[in-house]
Amino acid sequence: MYIDRIKSKHKYYLYLRKYESSVTYSLDKRVLVFRFGREEHALAEMRAWLQDINLLPIELKKLGFTKEDVQEWINNVEERREKTISSKYINYHALSS
Repeated sequence: MYIDRIKSKHKYYLYLRKYESSVTYSLDKRVLVFRFGREEHALAEMRAWLQDINLLPIELKKLGFTKEDVQEWINNVEERREKTISSKYINYHALSS
């Protein structure tokens, strides 16, 4: 499973997805497991889950996710945000030079 970061109307949304192969193995499908919502709100919620794992939604508890998983998700999203910000910065300065 992995965190998918999708941009829509200038905002990023986070989803937990998994790959699921079809019976014929001709196509791999990305299956939605959980919607986190807008990135800013999702990160705030994830940080709250780190403080109190009992706040973790039941759907995610049933799938066996732990604090370590939540920390990994946060790190993954923040790393991707940093790459997006730095690439925008580089592109802006390349155009203005």
